[in-house]
Amino acid sequence: MVNKNLISPTNNLGDDLRAELLCYLVVAQLVAMARTGDWLRTDHLVESGRIWRKANGARFDWQQRIALGQIAGDLARS
Repeated sequence: MVNKNLISPTNNLGDDLRAELLCYLVVAQLVAMARTGDWLRTDHLVESGRIWRKANGARFDWQQRIALGQIAGDLARS
């Protein structure tokens, strides 16, 4: 079950950017599982978030990134 309280509505990312990053991270998790049989390691999940952020020019703090990573893992496993 996804904890919707992990993302504060008053953060720096707009809803559209949060949704895009979340989708990106879920797909990254699913691709990792399909290719290796394992979910992404934490360092790979963090790197995926950094890659997306640089490609999209988005700014967000580490707490937002961790929250979205946790939600992405929950969604990918469900």
